[in-house]
Amino acid sequence: MKFLSSRPSTAVAAFLLSAAAVTGQPVLGHGALGAADLARHQDTTVPLRIMPLGASITWGTESEDGNGYRKVLRDDLVTAGFSVDMVGSQKSGDMEDNDNEGHPGWRIAEVSSAADATIPEQPNVVLINAGTNDCIQNYNVSTAHERMRSLVEKLFAEIPGTTVVLSTLLPNAVDSVDERVDSVNEKFRELVATLSSSGSTAEGAEGQRIVLAEMNNGYITRDELVEDGIHPNKEGYNKMAARWYEVIIAASKDGLIQVPNEV
Repeated sequence: MKFLSSRPSTAVAAFLLSAAAVTGQPVLGHGALGAADLARHQDTTVPLRIMPLGASITWGTESEDGNGYRKVLRDDLVTAGFSVDMVGSQKSGDMEDNDNEGHPGWRIAEVSSAADATIPEQPNVVLINAGTNDCIQNYNVSTAHERMRSLVEKLFAEIPGTTVVLSTLLPNAVDSVDERVDSVNEKFRELVATLSSSGSTAEGAEGQRIVLAEMNNGYITRDELVEDGIHPNKEGYNKMAARWYEVIIAASKDGLIQVPNEV
């Protein structure tokens, strides 16, 4: 099989070389692997129909080009040899294929409702970064994970075989909000562990196709936020792209991403 290239962009590669995998172990469990190794042996015949789902960070707020993490991520997946189609009812940024389901200011339940617009597109990968506004607004923070579980289970029910990549929330510059972020993130980690507890989703297994994208826990820090203390700066968005890329590549390698359903 021919690939356009096995090497992600310089920005993403720099982060991947030192990034921890979603379990907290070295990338794919092999600390000696370089960025090129991540993309070298992927089954790129499986096209990626990706729904970026969330609030303002998904939309790309405070990024210079309005693309947030999405352009860097898409470009690197294409460079790795994948066919990529971003889907969503919204358009933002100057990138090609700028469709997304990002809604600035919206909480988890509102983001869940927004997903209904794009579920008919049957994306085979859904990238979720949602819950920051629940924390900022101090909106029923103790049950945020329950609302997230409802969203994830809806996606599984209405998009058979889809793979959900759930992101932990970025740090916040306000201490009280950041404490809420930490509490929600712990529940998000537990949610992913619970839903994927039976491991492989091979035929006969009960585990769901869900993986964690760790964006906090020392990975993205307050130093990589803009002045509002909420949104990432350019380096922060590049780090997000690198982590999404890493997790998608790992999920592909593990056979967790299937061909999109017909629409």
